[in-house]
Amino acid sequence: MNGRRILPRGPLPARVLPRGPLPARPVLSAARGCSLGAALLALCLVPRGAHASGFHIDEQDARATGRAGAVTANPGNASAIYYNPAGIAELHDLNVVGGVSLVAPSAEFTSATDGSQTSAEAQTFVLPQLFVSWRASELVAIGFGIYSPFGLALDWPASSPGRASVRQAELRTLFVTPTLALELSQWVPGLALGAGLDLVPSSVRLSRDILFGTDVATVALSGEAFSVGARAGITYRPPALPRWSFGLTYRSPVKLNFEGQADFDASPVYRPSLPPDGDVSTSVTLPQSIGLGVAFDPLPGWQIEVDGNWRGWSSYDQLDIELPDGSVDSSVKAWEDSLTLRIGSELTWAERWSARLGFIWDQTPVPASTLDFQLPDADRIDLSLGIGAKLSSHFALDLGVLYVLPQERSTSNEDPFEPPVKGTFNVDAWVVGVTLGIVLDAAGVDAGPAEAATADAATDAAGSTTDICRDRADLQRPECQLLPR
Repeated sequence: MNGRRILPRGPLPARVLPRGPLPARPVLSAARGCSLGAALLALCLVPRGAHASGFHIDEQDARATGRAGAVTANPGNASAIYYNPAGIAELHDLNVVGGVSLVAPSAEFTSATDGSQTSAEAQTFVLPQLFVSWRASELVAIGFGIYSPFGLALDWPASSPGRASVRQAELRTLFVTPTLALELSQWVPGLALGAGLDLVPSSVRLSRDILFGTDVATVALSGEAFSVGARAGITYRPPALPRWSFGLTYRSPVKLNFEGQADFDASPVYRPSLPPDGDVSTSVTLPQSIGLGVAFDPLPGWQIEVDGNWRGWSSYDQLDIELPDGSVDSSVKAWEDSLTLRIGSELTWAERWSARLGFIWDQTPVPASTLDFQLPDADRIDLSLGIGAKLSSHFALDLGVLYVLPQERSTSNEDPFEPPVKGTFNVDAWVVGVTLGIVLDAAGVDAGPAEAATADAATDAAGSTTDICRDRADLQRPECQLLPR
């Protein structure tokens, strides 16, 4: 059949083990779940925002984290490069945002067979972010971002019933996003456009067990990929509705062509039945996504935003992996498109302090028929809060906390063989983000010490309203319209 085969998953039952070397096909069937592509898909193609397994981290800025990521219409700082690239056109001068997100996921499995419980090893990992934007002219703003929206440190114990699917996994990605934005208010008041190019190097490591009855073999996989994607966004603040702002973003599909190595380790009795060590490869595609945001200011200093996100996960229908012997291992996934609803609120008072709250409803794309240890996933409810402080006219500090409420989901029982291990997953997570924002104006960058000091004094005398209008990018507010651009 042209080297293509569909292989069953899960551990090989002890009853099929004859004495002596095992036939190649049954043992390879036992090793089905170790394919590089399946591992990579489980680790990379996860649309969750800092959720139980911590694969995809949408929290790239502490201010946005406190607002539950509802910042499409009003990014507010240089992290707009990630959330909505048009947002940097609304910033003045040189803006720098740097910070870290601490992610502490938790996952537990309860077996439907005997009720036993297995917990993934508790881990906390750190994901850094750096965003820089510069208003080059009245029309043009440029910027770049370095961040890691995908990251994983997953470790199931040796006693895990899913050890034939995954034991240990580590995913590292780095997104480098140069961005260009245009402030078009001179032609269409309140309109800004932006676009960015995503340069994405990534690597992955995976290990799992291969079961021969009570005997155990292992396989270790590693792979690397480099890919390119794109993103674009629009922000619009209609002059006739100064309390309203709107945002729209699009992120393109990103195709990852992974090339890697497979290393099988087994006793001499079983080793001839396993594939040879060597090259493995697969292609997977991160889906396209669309985000829409609407923000409203009920009162001066108080903003509420509602965002909706759509991701085209139905494109992930089947996964093909080329194995070291040249055959192709195929598996059906049948994922579904997913939706996310975000509601965020921010209150600023004394022209210096901010408090934030947020709520997320996040739909899983994974059907119960393919729910397993590589991706314990469920529809989720998240709550967030945050605080911000203006330390001076040039510095701001933000803290954001997000909690994924405990959720549970059971595997499907419609097919007795899929997934091979039946039971219920319980997942939750904590995310804590801290960012420092820096704004350097022309006086602070180009002038000498005396001139810079004079400019700082003038800025302080003008009052903190100038800072709010610059940093919040609410340029359509009446108080902001009186300020020089």
